[in-house]
Amino acid sequence: MLLNEIKLKNFRQYINQDIKFSADIENNKNVTIVMGEIGTGKTTLAQAFRWCFYGETDFADSNLLNYVVARELENGSSADVEVTVNFIHRQKEYEITRKIKCTKNSNGKITQSRTSFFELTYKDEKSITHTITDPSDEINEILPKAISKYFFFDGERMGNISKQIAKGKGTEFGEAVKNLLGLTAFTEAIDHLNGKSKQNTVVKYFEKQYSSKSNSDIERIRNEMDEINQKRQKNNEDIIKCNKDIDIAQENVEKYASQLRENDKSKELQEKREDLVNKNKSLEYENVENTRNIVKLFNQNSRAWYLQSLLSSIKEELDKSDSIDKGIPDITAKTIEYLLKNKRCICGDPIEFGSKEYDALNDLLNYVPPKAIGTMISEFSTECNRIIKNETAKYLYDMTKVSYAKILGNQTDYQDNLDIIDDISETLHGTPDVSSIQGEYNRFLDQLNVKNDDLKDYHEKKGALESDFSRKEKELTNLALLDEKNKISVENKVYAEYIYEIINENYKTEEIKTRQELERAVDRIFKYIYNGGFSLSLDERYNIIINSTELEDFNENIETSTGQSMSVLFAFITGVIEIARKNQKEKESRKLNSGSNLEEEAISEAYPLVMDAPLSAFSKKTIKNICNSIPSIAEQVIIFIKDTDGDIATEYLSDRVEYTYQINKENEFVAKIDQKGGK
Repeated sequence: MLLNEIKLKNFRQYINQDIKFSADIENNKNVTIVMGEIGTGKTTLAQAFRWCFYGETDFADSNLLNYVVARELENGSSADVEVTVNFIHRQKEYEITRKIKCTKNSNGKITQSRTSFFELTYKDEKSITHTITDPSDEINEILPKAISKYFFFDGERMGNISKQIAKGKGTEFGEAVKNLLGLTAFTEAIDHLNGKSKQNTVVKYFEKQYSSKSNSDIERIRNEMDEINQKRQKNNEDIIKCNKDIDIAQENVEKYASQLRENDKSKELQEKREDLVNKNKSLEYENVENTRNIVKLFNQNSRAWYLQSLLSSIKEELDKSDSIDKGIPDITAKTIEYLLKNKRCICGDPIEFGSKEYDALNDLLNYVPPKAIGTMISEFSTECNRIIKNETAKYLYDMTKVSYAKILGNQTDYQDNLDIIDDISETLHGTPDVSSIQGEYNRFLDQLNVKNDDLKDYHEKKGALESDFSRKEKELTNLALLDEKNKISVENKVYAEYIYEIINENYKTEEIKTRQELERAVDRIFKYIYNGGFSLSLDERYNIIINSTELEDFNENIETSTGQSMSVLFAFITGVIEIARKNQKEKESRKLNSGSNLEEEAISEAYPLVMDAPLSAFSKKTIKNICNSIPSIAEQVIIFIKDTDGDIATEYLSDRVEYTYQINKENEFVAKIDQKGGK
């Protein structure tokens, strides 16, 4: 999506305004600068896009009608507030218009209609205009509302978000990335096929097709599965709430820990305590892993371990038997009786009464079903061999003993650390100038520990419910297979599950590849913009982690300045755009090489960066780096900026700017935008 033009009518400061935007990518003229002093209406322009696209603004005053226009209205008369945006998306020209009627009532008060006129049109290849019947859905396809604030953003309002991102609280960015880079299609397909928390999935649809006419237990099991599902849903809600409570408690622990660190008398003890707390976290994690290993080893190998000694003795006896191999697999007594009766072997040779062939077959009756003890002993002997040779089971006791010893050792270290932590906490609590801070720290630390325990219980419950559900699901499938009519639904369900597994595996591979590629791009851009001693990495939830490149052991909870946090935000957004553009070019190349029509495949689209006051928090050097990097990555950049920063930005962006505008304030309620440079 590339913006061509915005038109404003009676929208706050702007009575009648039209602005064109730079979008000449071929000639590297893709930057538009709109300069103005504080209070002239830069933020109004940025908000106009969001209102036009989504009907929302961040204004404290919800009244959008220009004050002068409103004042001149007579009681009972109306005026429209209207914003129109013209843009290009997937090589089509779109125009979106939102209009709302404002009426002055008999008391002279302006009221806005609750509904707005909202229209989206596009021109086809013959320049014929078409109106889209559901513009909201189409707009969310073009630029999802959930991620729009990262492309139409206010530098001042984004300060808080950038701080959260810099602290690794940017989970929402994960969804933005998946939307932009096409991964959402994977997740939607996965949820549609077999979403664990959804009731209307393909797999569940086929399960519901099982007829209970042939077996009433089918309906009973269905009801039991529904009950388990309700418990799963409730437990998942508890996990979400518990995670939120943990985040709140963790933030407060970090807040009061920071205040304690600032106190010279308690700083050394505080750092020691935090180190012990982190060690205990590692010990907890190790014990969880060791416990899981023990349980996994026991579940997989305990049966073989218990049987190995017994089966070894049995195997010795079986090896002495001379009847093990006399049976013939899949040959029964009926088969031999048939051959004897018809007096002819399956090879065609005759079998005469009293011949050696006749006697051999007659003797074989003692070893084939129903007297096939020899065959059964042979199969049993083979199974004994398999179990006896299971190396993992052979050393199960030793492996379990080692893991359990680690658990006991960790528990001892954990308790020793906990005793020291309690002693330090007691010492700090007695310090007059930090006692209240220490009290709050302890309170939230207790809350954090309680919530972590709750979360552990919820996850254990989740595992138990998942096991119960899987068991019931297998039971339901087995019952359904007994009925011929249900077999088709069972087969369809199996196919759906198979497709689900393939897509899920492909998604995991693609998601890891995308995240690693994005991490490299974000880190490279951040280092260029900020040029400091930090690097960036992404965890599996797309949280940004700030790492020190100078102090290897100082990578956790790094506190950043506003400028550093905003640099992180810039790096992330531009990194996403860079990867999206790269993916787009790769897809276009593949389509061209295959000779297919590019329009047949949904590809990543260009996105504009519309930024209000983006440079206020940066040094002159950082502004220069941003101006050098962003226009090369984003295919369109629109900057609303105050005059002092605007002069600097114009200096560094002169070769990339096509349009430059100046906001001139006529009075407190009316502003006009004049073009300074460009066409």
